[in-house]
Amino acid sequence: MEQSIISLDRDPRYVAARTRYTDLQYELSGLDSQLNAAYGGLCSLTDHRDIIRDEASALLSGATPAPASDRAAVIKTIDDLTHRIAVLRQAVEMQRGIVGKLHAEVGNAIASEFLPQHTANVAAIVEAAITLSTALQAEQELRDTLTENDVSFSSILRAMPLPGFSLKDDQSRLSRYLLECHEFGFIKASALPDVVRERLPRKAKPTPTPGTQAANGEGWLAA
Repeated sequence: MEQSIISLDRDPRYVAARTRYTDLQYELSGLDSQLNAAYGGLCSLTDHRDIIRDEASALLSGATPAPASDRAAVIKTIDDLTHRIAVLRQAVEMQRGIVGKLHAEVGNAIASEFLPQHTANVAAIVEAAITLSTALQAEQELRDTLTENDVSFSSILRAMPLPGFSLKDDQSRLSRYLLECHEFGFIKASALPDVVRERLPRKAKPTPTPGTQAANGEGWLAA
């Protein structure tokens, strides 16, 4: 099998979607800066021209107040920017969803290409683990035999157990691992050690259809 390219960038759709997402975020950041500047400009105008005072004075004198064209322009700019930012934020959120969907799709495609290798790796682990279990069992049985024959060996033979790999223990790490491998299809039941295969859940018998049992028992179908 030809080596797969382990990179999401191998799919031009993902690259384009991610680039678009980055551009939208950059544009949004720029608009936020513009909006902050516009608010700063509005505050500056208010500080130097007390519009409320000017309009109140004009009302008392009966004169028409001068139009605050600068202030109106800034307010319009703020309104326009606020709307554009709201639209852009929605676009960023939508684009994030597109990138996420492509991320999962391309990632799944790459992972699928490595499924045979992964399966082979697990099979190798199973084989090595069973071999290890057999070796550990032999080491344990030697010490057990000496103990049964009342032979002291602790000063000569050092016990070297490795917990978790005894197939006799149905809760050992290896026993649970092999059952999980079978559950997810990495190993067939026939390839399991006998002691593990015997622990597999028994398949439930099909529930008879109502009326079938009676008909097949003493009913007229049995005649």
